[in-house]
Amino acid sequence: MVENELSFDEFAARVNLPLRQALVGALGPDRGEDGHALAMGYAWEHRQRVMAMESPVGYLFRVGRSQTRVRRKQIPPQYLLPVETPPEYEPELASALGGLPEKQRLAVFLVIGCGWSKADVARMTGRSESTIGTLVRRGLARLRQDLKAEEA
Repeated sequence: MVENELSFDEFAARVNLPLRQALVGALGPDRGEDGHALAMGYAWEHRQRVMAMESPVGYLFRVGRSQTRVRRKQIPPQYLLPVETPPEYEPELASALGGLPEKQRLAVFLVIGCGWSKADVARMTGRSESTIGTLVRRGLARLRQDLKAEEA
């Protein structure tokens, strides 16, 4: 049994950060953190099945989303402003990100904000790599329009 626990610890260390980034990007900080905790709990309870999956992060992402599903009207995620503002930070970025459709917000957040490859995001969301590229382009275009920013 100790070997299984060690292998789950290694598995958890591998999926922890990407799963947290994906859920926070899609659902916002509060609901995303809750979804992450619930998904990791689910992973532990069903570890043999989850660890054998080809894309466990994608599966656990869907578990986290469904476990925290809001039954009332969808409220856009609220992204908190950092305590210390970085020199290149646009103060309205958090609000503009929250205004993007969830698919675009997730793609932009993971690819641009977290440095994920389009292939990784595609694998996690079950979409094609070209679809992720389109979502990123459209999301960035909308952010530029909403923030009245020029393309760099």
